[in-house]
Amino acid sequence: MSTLTREYILHSGKVLACAQTILLAILLALIFHVSLFQLRGRRSNHLPQIFQPRDKYVDLKPSQGSISMEAKAASASNTLTPPMLNLDPTFDDWIGGKVKGYRIFAFSAFLDIRNTSAPYIRVLGAAPTNYAPFASDILCDVFHEDGQLLTTVSSKIRIQIPFNGASNCSFFFECDLSSRSRPIWQTAQWVSLKSSRPPDQNNTSLPKLRIHRLAVPNPADSDGKFVACIKPFFGLWNSPFALVEFIEMYKILGVSHFVFYETSIGTEARRVLKYYETKGLITLFRWTLPYGRNDILHNAHHTCINDCKMRVINRFEFLVTVDVDEFLLPTNGMTTLYDLIQEIHKKEQANNRNPSFIGAYTFLNKFFFKEFGKVENIDGEPGKAGKIEDKLRISLSTQAYVKRSPSFFPYRRRSKYIARPNGTDFLTVHHTANFSIGYRDYVVPSHLGLSQHYRLCAWREVKICLNQEPLIDTNAWTWATSLVSAVKEACLLLDLNNINVCP
Repeated sequence: MSTLTREYILHSGKVLACAQTILLAILLALIFHVSLFQLRGRRSNHLPQIFQPRDKYVDLKPSQGSISMEAKAASASNTLTPPMLNLDPTFDDWIGGKVKGYRIFAFSAFLDIRNTSAPYIRVLGAAPTNYAPFASDILCDVFHEDGQLLTTVSSKIRIQIPFNGASNCSFFFECDLSSRSRPIWQTAQWVSLKSSRPPDQNNTSLPKLRIHRLAVPNPADSDGKFVACIKPFFGLWNSPFALVEFIEMYKILGVSHFVFYETSIGTEARRVLKYYETKGLITLFRWTLPYGRNDILHNAHHTCINDCKMRVINRFEFLVTVDVDEFLLPTNGMTTLYDLIQEIHKKEQANNRNPSFIGAYTFLNKFFFKEFGKVENIDGEPGKAGKIEDKLRISLSTQAYVKRSPSFFPYRRRSKYIARPNGTDFLTVHHTANFSIGYRDYVVPSHLGLSQHYRLCAWREVKICLNQEPLIDTNAWTWATSLVSAVKEACLLLDLNNINVCP
């Protein structure tokens, strides 16, 4: 073999060895990354689903589930869309479990340490109405972020008994942390309910719920701000034009954000909600409680109202709780709810009463039954005038229906209210059930404001609703110009004219 041949073979061998070394390094790197991926997967799958990390996703709002970072960046780049009001980054939905033989459900949990001598975790849910006598020994397991048990504490139970005798109702469990140290509060991230009895097929536990923290107080951001909390729709509710009127009217009255709980809603109404959601005006929660309409009063509306209250503490000074056909309207020329609040405070101060301790402002109810008929003339002009503004106005409930029942419902019957989230403990649909220590209710005089309720008569005998001669009340015309303009713009932006939603 010649010298040239030997050198060639030697050089080829070195090249081959180098190539083998490179391939071996690549192979080892691949094995390392695959092993690491499998290890992470096993570690993640070892945890319950609720604990699994989601590195590539950020929860912006409860209604959206997981949103990619790219989508988040694209949203942030749209300067026409204001930032979302992030009531809580953690998604909530109803979860169920069997405790002491009863099927119970929970939606959310909140840590409340405003009173540091009596901190607690409030779990909001629903359970059979006859569950209360058997719930005295329900315990709360409190967990660290990684699922490690921190402590087990006793609980108290509160219940909203349904007036219609429904078999299920809203329940509120309060897990007592007063005997636990501050580090427990600071590291608690999950909570679960269980019975003190040994577990068996009829006594397991409620799946873990994420514990929400109350917002940090910041009066500069919350003072004078209003939020509206609206209970879940039921039936296939689909009145998009009424929804536009509701939102635009309350915007004019000074409400800056709306919280809706979505259960059963039609396509056009959902389109309206999504439009306002993209504008940052709405937070939309899923509401999938697995009860039938007759199984629980109004789809557990007491649970949702108190869930909303807990979320907005320290974020808003005032909470408006109404349905979409109810309008809390000032009188005497006042045009915003804050104008009304300030007028009430002046009167309280004149009578040497401190208005800072008003926990709720309760409005007496007046029905504007649609069976009374629409107004025939608006501002002296026929309601059927040809201008688009006139057609719009005569289609708005607050502008077209001006005949109301002459009598008021008694206080706490059909009334609606504006609450101070920090001044109230438990809310019901028509009044505040419990106030924080030192706070009180204020019944708004009818010459200052009313709850104007626009609906069909729901009682079996229509004559019961309509047996009194109605009165003419055009108070809502105070906002006619601004409301018609706002609704017209919304109809154009939503393109509702082309689907026969707007006139």
